[in-house]
Amino acid sequence: MRLWTQARQMGWYAGRCMAADVLSESIELDFCFELFSQVTKFFNYKVVLLGKFNAQGLGSDHELLVRCTKGQEYVK
Repeated sequence: MRLWTQARQMGWYAGRCMAADVLSESIELDFCFELFSQVTKFFNYKVVLLGKFNAQGLGSDHELLVRCTKGQEYVK
């Protein structure tokens, strides 16, 4: 698993936050840190897990999105 891409994004965002604080400016939250994702394989199938894929901590007002391509992928 290569985590250097996530580390680079987090470092860039941390730098933006520090500069905004010094300049007393507001900063918007970058989308790449709002969504957890993981790509793995189960039973030799590609599996992509997005967000809180087990609905941890969510109430009853959430929507579950699933995409299945037989023999290729399962995205939840």
